[in-house]
Amino acid sequence: MNRWKSVARCAEGILANVAVIGIGLAVYEQKLWPALVIGAGTAAAALFIAWSVNHD
Repeated sequence: MNRWKSVARCAEGILANVAVIGIGLAVYEQKLWPALVIGAGTAAAALFIAWSVNHD
């Protein structure tokens, strides 16, 4: 079971980093739709993983 918690934490970290980069690109390029959609989608996925996995 600890292996799946580790995988969930790793995926959560990766998705959070992609979300930050996507939102940062949206602000920098001032083109909201492509990067903001990717950033918001990955942020939602990271939040879902964070809430669904029990972090003891």
